[in-house]
Amino acid sequence: MLNELTKALYNEYGFKNIRFIGQAGGMSSSNYFIEADSKQLLLKIYKSKDIRAIEIIEKITEFLSLNNIPVVKPLATKNERLHSKINDKYIAIYPKIEGCILQGETLDEEALSSFANLISDIHGLAPYCKIPLYNTEDTIKSFDEIYTEAQRVKVLIKEKPMGEEVDRIACNFINLKLSILKNEFREFEYVLLCDDLIHGDCHAGNFLFDKHQRIAAALDFETVHFGHAIEDVIQYIFVACYDKDDEPNNLLRAKLFLKFYQAKRALIAEEIEFGLKYYLYKMVRSFFLENKLYLEKDPSILKSIEWETEKIKYMSKNYKNIFRNLCATL
Repeated sequence: MLNELTKALYNEYGFKNIRFIGQAGGMSSSNYFIEADSKQLLLKIYKSKDIRAIEIIEKITEFLSLNNIPVVKPLATKNERLHSKINDKYIAIYPKIEGCILQGETLDEEALSSFANLISDIHGLAPYCKIPLYNTEDTIKSFDEIYTEAQRVKVLIKEKPMGEEVDRIACNFINLKLSILKNEFREFEYVLLCDDLIHGDCHAGNFLFDKHQRIAAALDFETVHFGHAIEDVIQYIFVACYDKDDEPNNLLRAKLFLKFYQAKRALIAEEIEFGLKYYLYKMVRSFFLENKLYLEKDPSILKSIEWETEKIKYMSKNYKNIFRNLCATL
């Protein structure tokens, strides 16, 4: 694969001297830092084989760029395409952007204000976006559908076991989510209007800040869709503002971020309450990590499963108290 990649990068982009530096993580794609003709670049190998999905990502990136959202655009091939194909895999090359990831205690007032302004600007672009994106309301599944998917994953675990301890952790993770779904979301409905353009993956690693704590670039648009702004707001609070062992400052950062966002777009208590419920529902309805673990046989995914397990337990136990505390900001 490495030789094929090197050859493709020469044929498609004209790079002659290529050096692979290291892996850069990724869930929906495999990402690698490379040096090509003395340029620092990011190689993205998409896991999706749906060319339409990849073209939509390219259209979203261009749309956001035209609307003054700081994004990183892929480099064009010699034939002016924004992606290439190697065997059955699609790839794209991005310039490496200088910036840092801020999370938890490294988020100061300037950074929270900058992110609030950015994400509210993205939300407000929905009326101008004519790209055919999915709608949050269309992704809601019944309990029976989710239960059937869970049983399918359990069959996968039995057919491709990875050892007693790993299998136990994976099955406990599935059972935890099914229990919460049964008790909290048996008849869940999405009750908010889907009038906003949603980033959909607002974890800290998808936003780079410059040395002045201002947003330098937004990244990864695989999950951009139409929904309600509260989806991004709540997700950012719990994957960026919150540090597990820093409870008082967690809430302080969350309230400060919410205050800055409220200055751009008002949110009411009912929206925040539903946003918290939807965030928990979204975590417990998916078996993506379990599928990835057993299909790719990658034990490093266990760390993500253990982290998600603790997050789900925390949210299911505390989201009502969190709602009361956040609403004190309004």
